[in-house]
Amino acid sequence: TNDEFISNNHGVVEVLAVLLPETKASNEILDFNNSETVIRAFLNSLSIRSKYARSRKTQKNILEILKNDNICHELISSLLEIAITPNNPFNIIFITNLLSKIKLPNRDAVFSKCVIMNYQNEGVVKVLVDSDYFETFNNLSIEAKELWILTLALFCSVSDRRIRDKSSKIMTLFLSKEISLTENLITQIKNYDDEYIIERITSAIYSSILITSQDTILLNISNYIINNNLLSIYSNILIQDNLKLILGLAKLKGLISNETYLEAVKNIVKTKFKKPNKIKYRIILHNKKQIIIAIYNIFKPEY
Repeated sequence: TNDEFISNNHGVVEVLAVLLPETKASNEILDFNNSETVIRAFLNSLSIRSKYARSRKTQKNILEILKNDNICHELISSLLEIAITPNNPFNIIFITNLLSKIKLPNRDAVFSKCVIMNYQNEGVVKVLVDSDYFETFNNLSIEAKELWILTLALFCSVSDRRIRDKSSKIMTLFLSKEISLTENLITQIKNYDDEYIIERITSAIYSSILITSQDTILLNISNYIINNNLLSIYSNILIQDNLKLILGLAKLKGLISNETYLEAVKNIVKTKFKKPNKIKYRIILHNKKQIIIAIYNIFKPEY
C-alpha cells in the first residue's frame, strides 16, 4: 500500500491487478490502494482477465470510477476496447447493465461525454462507427457481430448527432448482412430505458428487413411485436411508426392478415397532451421577452 513502492513498481502493480481477482477471496487491487496509478492498473486488467475474475467488488469499483471526472473517460475507453469480445466478462452486455444502474440524466453526463471525447481523439469509437471496417465485421464470429451491433445501439444515446447517425447507418448495414441478428435484437429493446436507442434499433430492423426481403424473419419479428403487445408499451411516436412499418410490410406481403394488423395497431398508446396552463404560458412569454432583450443588449451596436 506504500505509494512510493507503487510508483516504482508499475509492472508488479499491473500483475497484481490481474491476479488478485482470481484468488479465493476475489479481492481487487483497489481494495488496498486507490491512487490513480492503481486505478489505471485496474482498468488495464479488464481486457486480460479470466471470465470468472469478476465480483460485486469489481462492479462497485467501476461505478466509483465513473464518478471520478479525471479518469472516467479512461474507464469508458478501456471497456469499449473489449466491448465486442465475446468471452470477456466486461463486454458491451456488462457495460449496458452497468449504465442501467445510473439514472438517465447522470448517465448521459458521463457516458455521452466520454464517448464523444474518445471519438474526437480518434479512439475505438471512431473505429466502431466507421463503415471502412465492414470487412472486419464480415470476418468476425456471429457472437462478436452481435456485440458490435449492441455497441452501436448504445452509441445511439450519445448527444453528438454525428455519432448517433453513423451508428444507426452502420447498424442497418451490419444487420442487412447478418439479418438473423434482427430476431434477437428486437427482444433486446426491453433492456433499454432510453427511447433514442429504441427508436434507432426499430428503424434499423425495419430498414434491414426491407433491404433483404427475408420473409421468415419478418414474420417472426412481426409475431414478436404482436405477441408482446409492443405497440401498447411505447408511446413514442417514432417507435410506434417503426413497429407499424414492420407490421405493415408483413401485411403487404401476406404474412399476416389485415385483421391481425388492425387488432395490433388498435392497441397503440395515445399520448395525452395537457392543455397549457395560462399563467405558466404567460410566464414563459415574459421570460422569452427577457431573453430577447438580454440578447439585444449584448449585441446592440455601439454608437
